Amino acid sequence: ALVAALGVLAALFLPDEGGKGGNQGKRGPSSVQGSGPGGIEEKQDLESLLPKLAEPPRNKTAEMFFRQGFREFKSRNYLRARSQFELALQIVPDHEMARRYRENCNQAIDDEVKTLIEAGRKSFESGKLREARGFFEAIRRLLSADQSNPAYLEAGDLLKKVTDEQALESGG
Repeated sequence: ALVAALGVLAALFLPDEGGKGGNQGKRGPSSVQGSGPGGIEEKQDLESLLPKLAEPPRNKTAEMFFRQGFREFKSRNYLRARSQFELALQIVPDHEMARRYRENCNQAIDDEVKTLIEAGRKSFESGKLREARGFFEAIRRLLSADQSNPAYLEAGDLLKKVTDEQALESGG
Protein backbone atom coordinates (compact mmCIF):
# COMPACT_ATOMS: atom_id res chain seq x y z
CA ALA A 1 0.00 0.00 0.00
CA LEU A 2 2.90 2.38 0.79
CA VAL A 3 4.54 1.67 -2.55
CA ALA A 4 1.25 2.30 -4.35
CA ALA A 5 0.80 5.63 -2.53
CA LEU A 6 4.33 6.69 -3.44
CA GLY A 7 3.67 5.70 -7.05
CA VAL A 8 0.51 7.84 -7.18
CA LEU A 9 2.33 10.82 -5.66
CA ALA A 10 5.20 10.41 -8.12
CA ALA A 11 2.75 10.23 -11.02
CA LEU A 12 1.04 13.42 -9.88
CA PHE A 13 4.17 15.50 -9.37
CA LEU A 14 6.79 14.23 -11.78
CA PRO A 15 4.93 14.92 -15.07
CA ASP A 16 4.51 18.59 -14.09
CA GLU A 17 8.28 18.97 -13.84
CA GLY A 18 8.92 16.96 -16.96
CA GLY A 19 7.76 19.51 -19.52
CA LYS A 20 4.13 20.51 -19.16
CA GLY A 21 5.32 24.05 -18.60
CA GLY A 22 2.96 25.42 -21.26
CA ASN A 23 0.02 25.92 -18.91
CA GLN A 24 1.92 27.29 -15.92
CA GLY A 25 1.57 30.98 -15.24
CA LYS A 26 -1.48 31.45 -17.49
CA ARG A 27 -4.74 32.76 -16.18
CA GLY A 28 -8.13 31.84 -17.39
CA PRO A 29 -9.99 28.71 -18.43
CA SER A 30 -7.06 27.05 -20.24
CA SER A 31 -5.16 26.54 -17.00
CA VAL A 32 -8.18 24.99 -15.29
CA GLN A 33 -9.24 22.70 -18.17
CA GLY A 34 -6.13 20.55 -18.01
CA SER A 35 -6.35 19.94 -14.29
CA GLY A 36 -6.57 16.36 -13.13
CA PRO A 37 -8.90 14.80 -10.62
CA GLY A 38 -7.37 16.54 -7.61
CA GLY A 39 -7.04 20.01 -9.12
CA ILE A 40 -3.24 19.83 -8.70
CA GLU A 41 -2.45 21.89 -11.77
CA GLU A 42 -4.92 24.60 -10.74
CA LYS A 43 -3.26 24.88 -7.33
CA GLN A 44 0.17 25.28 -8.90
CA ASP A 45 -1.11 28.01 -11.23
CA LEU A 46 -2.52 29.93 -8.27
CA GLU A 47 0.79 29.62 -6.45
CA SER A 48 2.62 31.03 -9.45
CA LEU A 49 0.43 34.13 -9.26
CA LEU A 50 1.31 34.85 -5.63
CA PRO A 51 4.02 37.48 -5.10
CA LYS A 52 7.42 36.10 -4.24
CA LEU A 53 8.28 36.91 -0.60
CA ALA A 54 11.93 35.90 -0.74
CA GLU A 55 13.25 39.47 -0.68
CA PRO A 56 10.68 42.18 0.06
CA PRO A 57 11.84 45.81 -0.22
CA ARG A 58 12.04 46.22 3.56
CA ASN A 59 14.75 43.55 3.68
CA LYS A 60 16.93 45.67 1.40
CA THR A 61 16.55 48.58 3.77
CA ALA A 62 17.36 46.38 6.75
CA GLU A 63 20.43 45.05 4.94
CA MET A 64 21.54 48.61 4.23
CA PHE A 65 21.30 49.47 7.95
CA PHE A 66 23.08 46.22 8.84
CA ARG A 67 25.97 46.95 6.45
CA GLN A 68 26.33 50.49 7.84
CA GLY A 69 26.32 49.08 11.36
CA PHE A 70 28.91 46.50 10.42
CA ARG A 71 31.21 49.22 9.04
CA GLU A 72 30.81 51.21 12.26
CA PHE A 73 31.45 48.06 14.30
CA LYS A 74 34.69 47.37 12.45
CA SER A 75 35.71 51.00 13.08
CA ARG A 76 35.02 50.49 16.80
CA ASN A 77 32.19 53.06 16.79
CA TYR A 78 30.02 50.82 18.92
CA LEU A 79 27.28 53.33 19.76
CA ARG A 80 26.65 54.17 16.11
CA ALA A 81 26.90 50.51 15.13
CA ARG A 82 24.39 49.49 17.79
CA SER A 83 21.90 52.11 16.62
CA GLN A 84 22.22 50.86 13.02
CA PHE A 85 21.66 47.25 14.11
CA GLU A 86 18.64 48.35 16.13
CA LEU A 87 17.19 50.08 13.06
CA ALA A 88 17.67 46.88 11.05
CA LEU A 89 15.90 44.93 13.80
CA GLN A 90 12.99 47.37 13.83
CA ILE A 91 12.46 46.67 10.14
CA VAL A 92 13.12 42.91 10.30
CA PRO A 93 12.77 41.72 13.91
CA ASP A 94 14.20 38.28 13.14
CA HIS A 95 17.41 39.54 11.48
CA GLU A 96 19.80 37.16 13.22
CA MET A 97 23.08 38.84 12.24
CA ALA A 98 21.85 42.26 13.37
CA ARG A 99 20.81 40.74 16.68
CA ARG A 100 24.21 39.08 17.13
CA TYR A 101 26.19 42.17 16.29
CA ARG A 102 24.00 44.33 18.54
CA GLU A 103 24.92 41.97 21.38
CA ASN A 104 28.58 42.16 20.34
CA CYS A 105 28.32 45.97 20.49
CA ASN A 106 26.84 45.82 23.98
CA GLN A 107 29.65 43.50 25.09
CA ALA A 108 32.31 45.73 23.51
CA ILE A 109 30.83 48.80 25.22
CA ASP A 110 30.83 46.98 28.57
CA ASP A 111 34.46 45.93 28.07
CA GLU A 112 35.46 49.46 27.11
CA VAL A 113 33.66 50.89 30.16
CA LYS A 114 35.54 48.50 32.46
CA THR A 115 38.84 49.50 30.88
CA LEU A 116 38.01 53.22 31.20
CA ILE A 117 37.00 52.88 34.86
CA GLU A 118 40.27 51.12 35.70
CA ALA A 119 42.32 53.70 33.79
CA GLY A 120 40.38 56.56 35.41
CA ARG A 121 40.92 55.19 38.90
CA LYS A 122 44.65 54.73 38.30
CA SER A 123 44.91 58.28 36.96
CA PHE A 124 42.98 59.64 39.92
CA GLU A 125 45.13 57.76 42.43
CA SER A 126 48.32 58.99 40.78
CA GLY A 127 47.11 62.60 40.85
CA LYS A 128 46.45 62.96 37.11
CA LEU A 129 43.08 64.60 37.63
CA ARG A 130 42.61 66.02 34.15
CA GLU A 131 43.27 62.59 32.60
CA ALA A 132 40.95 60.87 35.11
CA ARG A 133 38.22 63.40 34.34
CA GLY A 134 38.51 62.54 30.63
CA PHE A 135 38.09 58.82 31.32
CA PHE A 136 35.04 59.30 33.52
CA GLU A 137 33.42 61.69 31.05
CA ALA A 138 34.00 59.15 28.28
CA ILE A 139 32.15 56.54 30.33
CA ARG A 140 29.24 58.93 30.83
CA ARG A 141 29.10 59.56 27.06
CA LEU A 142 29.18 55.83 26.27
CA LEU A 143 26.38 55.04 28.70
CA SER A 144 24.29 58.19 28.27
CA ALA A 145 21.40 56.15 26.83
CA ASP A 146 21.34 53.95 29.94
CA GLN A 147 21.70 56.32 32.88
CA SER A 148 20.52 53.68 35.33
CA ASN A 149 23.56 51.55 34.54
CA PRO A 150 25.69 51.08 37.67
CA ALA A 151 28.85 51.97 35.73
CA TYR A 152 27.25 55.25 34.62
CA LEU A 153 26.40 56.09 38.23
CA GLU A 154 29.85 55.05 39.44
CA ALA A 155 31.52 57.20 36.79
CA GLY A 156 29.36 60.12 37.94
CA ASP A 157 30.47 59.64 41.53
CA LEU A 158 34.12 59.37 40.53
CA LEU A 159 33.78 62.42 38.29
CA LYS A 160 32.41 64.38 41.26
CA LYS A 161 35.43 63.31 43.35
CA VAL A 162 37.77 64.48 40.60
CA THR A 163 35.95 67.79 40.31
CA ASP A 164 36.08 68.28 44.10
CA GLU A 165 39.78 67.45 44.15
CA GLN A 166 40.47 69.88 41.28
CA ALA A 167 38.56 72.60 43.15
CA LEU A 168 40.69 71.97 46.28
CA GLU A 169 43.90 72.18 44.25
CA SER A 170 42.95 75.36 42.44
CA GLY A 171 41.57 77.00 45.58
CA GLY A 172 44.42 76.13 47.85
